[in-house]
Amino acid sequence: MTITIIRLYLEAMIMGSHWKSIFVNEVQAFPNPVSERSKVSFTLINNSEITYMLFNNSGKAVIPEKKKLFKKGENTLNLNLSGLKPGIYYLRLSSGFANVEVCKIIKQY
Repeated sequence: MTITIIRLYLEAMIMGSHWKSIFVNEVQAFPNPVSERSKVSFTLINNSEITYMLFNNSGKAVIPEKKKLFKKGENTLNLNLSGLKPGIYYLRLSSGFANVEVCKIIKQY
């Protein structure tokens, strides 16, 4: 695992212990493992602009940083992974520095 991925995990753990998260529950991807398309579900405590990126196991961004406004409550982010090689990927969702969640996604054939 590269330094980038480790940093993402540490950032999520440290910030989660000091700040109130806008994420109500764990971010989950379904199906996981995925072959082409995955739905990432999460619940927010208020309307928020979420920044998200997908990294491969080497720490390289395979889906560059994107921003999207989500509403309070249950939300779904649709990801098309059909162009990616099989492997382990990490989806990073954040709303500012203090609100970071990381979701592991396994891509299969």
